[in-house]
Amino acid sequence: MRGASNTEGGNGAGSPTLLGYPPGTRLVTFTCDEFGESHASTAAVIEAMEAGLGIRPYAVGATVQMPGAWVPQVVQYAVAHPQADIGVHLTIESGLAPMKMRPLCSRREVPGLHSPQGFFWDTAKDAWAHASEDEIYTEARTQLEAALGAGLDVTHLDGHGNFQGANPAGYCRIAGRLAAEFRLPLRIAPRWRYERQGLTAHRDGVLARGVIACDDDTNQGMRPRTEQWKTYYLRRLAATPPGLTDYYIHPSLDTAELRGLLGEAPAASRVEQYQLLLHDGDFRTAIQHAAQNGLRFISWREVRDFQRQQA
Repeated sequence: MRGASNTEGGNGAGSPTLLGYPPGTRLVTFTCDEFGESHASTAAVIEAMEAGLGIRPYAVGATVQMPGAWVPQVVQYAVAHPQADIGVHLTIESGLAPMKMRPLCSRREVPGLHSPQGFFWDTAKDAWAHASEDEIYTEARTQLEAALGAGLDVTHLDGHGNFQGANPAGYCRIAGRLAAEFRLPLRIAPRWRYERQGLTAHRDGVLARGVIACDDDTNQGMRPRTEQWKTYYLRRLAATPPGLTDYYIHPSLDTAELRGLLGEAPAASRVEQYQLLLHDGDFRTAIQHAAQNGLRFISWREVRDFQRQQA
């Protein structure tokens, strides 16, 4: 592989996000979020990783939610399948669904991250409002160290829910610091979103620490509510820009557990994503066509290893 400069973006000849590939190369990581959150999500993610988009096994990676109830199954699977590409889904909120998660750190260690009931706050906005940045960093670091201590070969970091959106600058400081300390790449919003908020210096600061961050991602919050997941992902796939894009998705099996944990509408959305990823012939054909016509599906492990070679 060629060496890389510290330039930002995926279009320049020396961009780290090209990972030594020729200028203009379109690189894609495909990542299943919420690994370990429930049995429905965990089983679906394992199935998706092994199917590998019909390209090759483990062409799809995952990101584990360490406060999730099914993390022991994730650990068991990861240790038995070291080829699986698994990052850590840093979590500071429970979300608005019926299911609630607790911080890994005690109330004494991170009092602001505990709601009065002892769970995470419902939203990341509430978490940022009640907890100091030091507390959030402590919890995030504990989650990463728990994954490493359990034997996971962690490939990257990203944020659950609105961790990043509720405080983009804080996310850069916390997730960027962890990514630099542990020499891991990071899912981060594209530069234009930070420009829109006048926060590019924070994103650039992450890259200046030697962290490779994706140039773009499939931010699910930006999907029009009337657009089906199939239409959304096919549209984004066709418009994949040069550089590194992280396609993330939330597949889950259709179970009573899932509906009880999330509620009917969110559960149906997760099942729709599962059907798209595993059982939609048109989508599988589009993926294979893209792979045959210049789109390179890589793993976060490849990104991580390249980043570590540059240090």
